[in-house]
Amino acid sequence: MKQLCAISPALMLIGICLGIAAIAEVAWSQTPPQQGTSTKPGSQNPQAAPSAKPPPATAAPTKPPPSRGDQILEAAWLAMKHRPEISVAFHEHLNAPGLKYALDGRYCLQPGNKLWYERSVRIADSEGSVKFVIDGQNYWVLRSLGNTHVGQTFKFADLSRAIDQISKDELSAEKIEQLREEARVEFGFGGLEPMFRDLHNRIAVHRVDETVWKAPGKADQPIYLLEGSWNKAFQEQLFPATKPGESRGPSLEELWNTRRAGVNVPRTCKLYLARDGAWPFASSFEPYRIEWYGQAQSGGPDVLLATLDFERVPPPATFALSEEERKEVQPFKPSEWVDARKGRMLEQKRHEEDLKLRGRLEGR
Repeated sequence: MKQLCAISPALMLIGICLGIAAIAEVAWSQTPPQQGTSTKPGSQNPQAAPSAKPPPATAAPTKPPPSRGDQILEAAWLAMKHRPEISVAFHEHLNAPGLKYALDGRYCLQPGNKLWYERSVRIADSEGSVKFVIDGQNYWVLRSLGNTHVGQTFKFADLSRAIDQISKDELSAEKIEQLREEARVEFGFGGLEPMFRDLHNRIAVHRVDETVWKAPGKADQPIYLLEGSWNKAFQEQLFPATKPGESRGPSLEELWNTRRAGVNVPRTCKLYLARDGAWPFASSFEPYRIEWYGQAQSGGPDVLLATLDFERVPPPATFALSEEERKEVQPFKPSEWVDARKGRMLEQKRHEEDLKLRGRLEGR
């Protein structure tokens, strides 16, 4: 079964997935190779003689304490992680020239394993939709693309039972719990927590404003306005350090920092979060809006590329597909999903054991 909870990838990674490949293409296709040089700052020519004395050892840098903005973002992530219910409509739009994309949806999670999650996506001239509904026991998925409709259903208890039946001889208790968490997010019970987790892990907040959210016909609401950009750890994932001896001209990081690459790729963001209580006391941190900024043309200034708006809505009266929609669904065995994930984990375990064995053999 395809991934079911896709609120955060829709916003967080669409620019990266489409744009980092363009960064690499620009870097490797437009820059002529330079023989005998390395693009890593401070690296030596491969043919140069090594220095007589190694550089003196330096103490590991001390990690600076988190800023107030980073603390607020972490608190927002934890608030979403432990939130038992939520009901919002969301609207996402991209403003990138030549790229027509819009996403509209509704997400409602209620106590008792009740879920209503629907979204429709428009890309260029194509449109598709998906709906996930759980009434506490039965799980329904209905996907539509044009005139094609595909549906699946299963008992929610069967998913939990399939995970409980995994032998600890196959997977450790830690891995089984990891698979259980993956299922919680995959099948829609993660709420907004995956999105806030990504934001917390990837964004460094450098500005915090306490202001108000103004909406037509509604009272002003106090909010936090957080502004940030990709943190150092995530930038290192985007731009791996160039290996000594590589001769491909400017590195990806240099092209990014000099704004010669990264068109339509987000660089900074603004988060508008509810400020229900005075910091450091508890707040709901419910999102009102997320904005992403980046350059629309090479070397140009940052402009608004994408927006994701949230609106509080009441939960649905019933959590069930219509009789007509139920006619289009077929049975699905959640044990097949569990077996596929378990197989992937076992393959990763074998790979890690092979690497350890190889390391021991090479160390002899």
